[in-house]
Amino acid sequence: VDLRVDRIDVLYIHGLTLEQWPYARDVVLPVLRDAKARGDIDHVAVSEHFNSDPSHDALAACLPSDAFDVAMVGFNPLNASARASVFPVTRARGIATFAMFAVRRAFSDRARLREVLSSLAADGRIGRGLIDHSADDPLGELRDASGSATDADLAYRYCAHEPGVDGVLFGTSRLDHLEANIASINGPRLPDEVARTLDAAFAGVDHVTGQ
Repeated sequence: VDLRVDRIDVLYIHGLTLEQWPYARDVVLPVLRDAKARGDIDHVAVSEHFNSDPSHDALAACLPSDAFDVAMVGFNPLNASARASVFPVTRARGIATFAMFAVRRAFSDRARLREVLSSLAADGRIGRGLIDHSADDPLGELRDASGSATDADLAYRYCAHEPGVDGVLFGTSRLDHLEANIASINGPRLPDEVARTLDAAFAGVDHVTGQ
């Protein structure tokens, strides 16, 4: 395939699973290293398959190999487990890190958010008294305290200011969404009390994605 470019800036092994890591390490990466040495690729990158690997097992296995310059990891207020398992490695090794799944369905569809929160509450995963999962607007008080107009804005701001996150990914087909998302990502850090409440409410959650 002729991409009509002289060099690829960032080339991802995309959606890597733990089971695929040995093949990627032994077969794919040597080819990518050769391409990088020739100047065909600037940076070799990896992303996880967050829907099937919400606890980041694949990244935990592959990032210490020093094979990657860039990583893409699932991270949002519902599942901030990358803070403990991924970001210490990426920060120590200078791996540029992008957060994906910042919003997804849970922070763009309130009915879906209530479903996720109800499931977490039923499993005893939500800190009691921190977030009312049964409320029509579960994040309303936190959203108001943060000055956010939407749950999505709250989530984007949570991710954008996380130490270890170099960029926050999103997709849209609408100009108004594009402008709103950019404004959120460039917006101010959440108030400490709001961030602490979110962290306490979902501490230890590493099995949901927000999808």
